[in-house]
Amino acid sequence: MNGTCFICDEVKTVRQNRKIGELICSACYQREIKPKEVCTLCESEKRVDARNEQCGAICAACYQRHIKPKEVCTLCEVEKSVNVRDEQGGAICVVCYQREIKPKEVCTICECKEPAKTRNKQGGAICAACYQRDRRAKLRATLQASRSA
Repeated sequence: MNGTCFICDEVKTVRQNRKIGELICSACYQREIKPKEVCTLCESEKRVDARNEQCGAICAACYQRHIKPKEVCTLCEVEKSVNVRDEQGGAICVVCYQREIKPKEVCTICECKEPAKTRNKQGGAICAACYQRDRRAKLRATLQASRSA
């Protein structure tokens, strides 16, 4: 069903999460609530990003480092994971995309000029730092309330 995600405050496809009793989108569930497992490559307890038959559970960092295909970025000329492609099909990494291509806007909270991570209900830009700070504060408050209930 469509609704507003309790964590990111965006209108998306959401589901009622039994653990915290709120509507949560799949991205926020994966990032914030999903149980952790031991990554078979780094042996750290983390959220699993992928699985394969040879290795089993793989965390996001190990997937990026060892599994995901890499190409030389046409802007920085370093072999990295591809984020987007230019008009000629050339690879562009996430760092170059954020720094060189993604439009920068004034954040409605801190007034810095950065790429927008999300938008408020009025459509105003919110930078990644303000988005993360607000999201973590909401999640901490909800988890504390569910523990004391």
